[in-house]
Amino acid sequence: MRIERVEGNRKIRVMLSQNDLLEMNINIRTLTPDSPELHSFLFRIMEYVRRETGFNAQNGQVVVEASPRDGGVILTVTKIEQPKPVSRRDIKSVRVKKKEYPDCIYRFWSFDALCGYFRIADEQTAEGMRLYMLGDYYFAAGATGDRRLLEFAERVSFAGSNERFLAEHGKLIAQGEELKNMVKGIKNL
Repeated sequence: MRIERVEGNRKIRVMLSQNDLLEMNINIRTLTPDSPELHSFLFRIMEYVRRETGFNAQNGQVVVEASPRDGGVILTVTKIEQPKPVSRRDIKSVRVKKKEYPDCIYRFWSFDALCGYFRIADEQTAEGMRLYMLGDYYFAAGATGDRRLLEFAERVSFAGSNERFLAEHGKLIAQGEELKNMVKGIKNL
């Protein structure tokens, strides 16, 4: 087993060889999402990583991505940074119209994360967005104020010149009615 810090104390990569998996009596093909075996396997790995590196995946939310490699597997574990709570005394009474929220661009961590958001997304909100693919990531542009997006994606920028970059270098997957239909389709699965 090899552990590599990717982004300081925010992201790590754990490389498990086929021999590592055999020693742990793990068959990757039999692990299914939300199975007790998967939870036990990940708990053991995260406990080992915590002891070896101090990276604690149990104090907050994490995203775990698994990729097969040479009979083994690579686990990429990313801590999701929670926004700092705002005290009530810092809140001022201000009226804000919906149009004042700027459109943002969100990058989804994986296709599964994109589908996860589509399962809870409002179809009307999705209809106003544009979905791009650039490299291995999916980007939602034109997203306004849906804080649930932060459960599945990270805000990478405000719209404008950055969306022009996506339009030029990425691929527009869907927008408008097409995107609304994609959301309907994912919900019906």
